[in-house]
Amino acid sequence: MLGVLVDLPLVPHRPVCLLVLARLWRPGHTPGRLDLAVDLVKVVCGHLGTRRVDLTCDGAYAGRQLRDLPAQVTVCCRLRADAALHRLAPPRRPGTRGRPRTRGDRLPELTTLAGMVTTPFALHRVTRYGQGGLAAVACFACLWPAVFATRPVNVVLVRAPDAPDGLDLALVTTDLAATPAELVHRYATRWQVEVCFRQDAGVGQARNRVRLAVERTVPFGLVRNSLAIAGTPTRPPPRRGCHPPRAGTVVPDQGHPSAADMPAKLRRVLIARNIGQVSSLPPPSRKSWRCRQPGPPLGPEVRKSSPTLKSQ
Repeated sequence: MLGVLVDLPLVPHRPVCLLVLARLWRPGHTPGRLDLAVDLVKVVCGHLGTRRVDLTCDGAYAGRQLRDLPAQVTVCCRLRADAALHRLAPPRRPGTRGRPRTRGDRLPELTTLAGMVTTPFALHRVTRYGQGGLAAVACFACLWPAVFATRPVNVVLVRAPDAPDGLDLALVTTDLAATPAELVHRYATRWQVEVCFRQDAGVGQARNRVRLAVERTVPFGLVRNSLAIAGTPTRPPPRRGCHPPRAGTVVPDQGHPSAADMPAKLRRVLIARNIGQVSSLPPPSRKSWRCRQPGPPLGPEVRKSSPTLKSQ
């Protein structure tokens, strides 16, 4: 599943993930998950032209298939602990023969790099999950040949500001122009995908077994959720009367609306618009309020049976 992070005025404290594309993965019958993910990114890039796309994914989606992404896409993902990193290729000395080197010497493991004095750790103010704070961050350029071949990447090591050594998080990115604080914040926004799965969409609650139901339920639920969130108005429609708010509506003292409040607010707006259209119609005539038109007078056969019915 592929989602787009957007900033909505209705939820100013965090970005919202809108799921836009999905592909069904069947082991042994369809390509791998990373192949399907790359295809989805290519579909989005085909509609955006040359616009830049920053792709954020988990460490499970770090594979050589990322080399097939368009040039406008930058990747930021979690770096595996057993990643074989190498130094950048050294410049070729004049007068030497043979093919120039494509990679430098291999670097030590991440835990060893985090404990070396030469690793440039510095304090940075970073924003993670809506909260700001200090973190010790080190950033250096290198190569990850197993995934990105000869393309230079930046590795970001993050740990607590008072930790003497070690690391809490390791990131790798192809965006060489981004600062370490921006990369940490960018990867932290990936959690909004999990928020969408667990709270907003709720499509995983379906217990479908038929093939057509599986192929239709999840994509329809994702599109419905994205349209409901994107179409939610900033202000709710005015209330009439003094009735208390129902469950699922936005209360002014609540602050930011929840995921369940957005579809409820959109439903209220649609109902209010439909009621407004009905109220603008001309009043119905008097005859339309009658249940039946007066018919001919009853015959003598019916009149004789009337007392019998009343006695029963």
